[in-house]
Amino acid sequence: MGVRRFFARSMGVKVGLRSETGRCIRSVIDHVPHAFSIGLCLVVALFFSLSSASAEGRSVHDQTLQALGGLPALTAVKAVEIQGSGSNFEPFENVVSETPIHTSDDTTRVTWQPATGEFHREVDLRTAFPFSGHWDFVEIFDGAKGYRNGRDGFRPSAGGVLAPARIGATQKDIWLLNPQFLVAHAEAVSDGPGSTGADQYRLALKLPDAGTVWIVDLDHATMLPRRITVTETDPLLGQVKVTASYDDWRAVAGITTPFRMAKHVDGALVRREIREDVSYSQTNLAGRFSIPEGQGAPDDTGGLYDWGWDMSHWFLRRADMAAPADEDQSSDVGFLGVGNGVFQITGSSHHNLVIEGSDRLIVVDAPLYDRRSRAVLRALKERWPDKPVKQLILTHHHNDHVGGLQPYISAGADLVVPAGTRDLFDDVVKRTLGITVEITAVTEHATLAGSGRDVALYAVPNSHANDMLVVYLPSERLLFNSDLFSPGRDTQHPLWAGELLAAIRFLNLDVANIVGGHGHGAEPLQALERAVSAQ
Repeated sequence: MGVRRFFARSMGVKVGLRSETGRCIRSVIDHVPHAFSIGLCLVVALFFSLSSASAEGRSVHDQTLQALGGLPALTAVKAVEIQGSGSNFEPFENVVSETPIHTSDDTTRVTWQPATGEFHREVDLRTAFPFSGHWDFVEIFDGAKGYRNGRDGFRPSAGGVLAPARIGATQKDIWLLNPQFLVAHAEAVSDGPGSTGADQYRLALKLPDAGTVWIVDLDHATMLPRRITVTETDPLLGQVKVTASYDDWRAVAGITTPFRMAKHVDGALVRREIREDVSYSQTNLAGRFSIPEGQGAPDDTGGLYDWGWDMSHWFLRRADMAAPADEDQSSDVGFLGVGNGVFQITGSSHHNLVIEGSDRLIVVDAPLYDRRSRAVLRALKERWPDKPVKQLILTHHHNDHVGGLQPYISAGADLVVPAGTRDLFDDVVKRTLGITVEITAVTEHATLAGSGRDVALYAVPNSHANDMLVVYLPSERLLFNSDLFSPGRDTQHPLWAGELLAAIRFLNLDVANIVGGHGHGAEPLQALERAVSAQ
């Protein structure tokens, strides 16, 4: 801090300085030598200025704590038990881009100990999109290890293990949806009148062991939290605001408790939750967090807990669709030949395709997140050092297939996308990279030039995503699709598979084999026909 700034602040001549302070200073000046009085005046003014600021800093936080039941009552709670139900929505895994679709409903029973972070979650999940299903599972974190029992999706997590990323994501979400304990256990970074209206105050809080800043907007009349906002990382959108809002406050054992809440990511609804029952215990419930002998895993190599904490909303949105993606899928990159100079890029739950041209590579889809794409780009560079990725084709807008697009753009690739998503991806690139990229928008059909081979793109009407492209290589009689049909899988979505088959027939494409963004390798067209006829 510069001397000039410090001196100006030390003078403490604030409009809000109490009149008693002024009288004290004048008295000092009248009774001590002038030079000494000036120095003492500065000390006294600084003391009262800092004391006043400190009092103001505590006042909003203290009033909120009092409205919630008081700090002693809140910190006396050792365990929280919650029974509730919720509905989940997905703004980037939907039929129409940026329009949240209802993906699932759940009932949950949660036991949580705020001071230790231990939790026990019993989840009954019923999915509607992308697949209809019923999933029943338990998640436990004992403070050191994570354990899961039961099947949590159609691509379930590793048996017996609750991944560090899911632990981090879940812990953060529990804090966010229990504002009374966040306010009690966090420290005030700053507080004061908010900028969102005269009827609100605002607190900035930090938990002792985490750097996350929680912005708490308060109702001025009640001093209760109206909403809390944190900044998280989204693979596609970059930095996003994650906000929980609270309503239906009730007194439970003297603690003011919200029974209804909604959660938004970047302004889009992702969850609504209603609490049926909430209880508090002043006794440690350690038995609820016991993990069977030999189960669970404490491994957190690569900072995966922090990764889950930072992208909490993304990991939980995947889990809420019964499509968890808790493991880091960036380390394993393989190339499975499916045609002459055509390879399915394997090693994760989501695959892309690379097409080798005379002087370039064309990549189809950019699954998951940037760390996956960076690993793929390194592998491509190692295998084809003289052939850069010139074009990135995105089959549709779903974030699990496009969340890793930024590294390709940074490496110099142009975009090829369905026409209905052009503005979306233009905005995403400008928002995250601050640049404008060349985008080819495909309405019904296009052929990419310049690679030395025919690469045809066709729009396919379907019920999974309104704007969907498939990639067809006439010389190989090979078609690549994402999500509509997954070669090698026992279970297919009958409606989507039927729509793909209908499009192939209508377009009169000579397809011998199909490869997918999911599944393994290529299968003959007859496999798609059998999948459709078997449903």
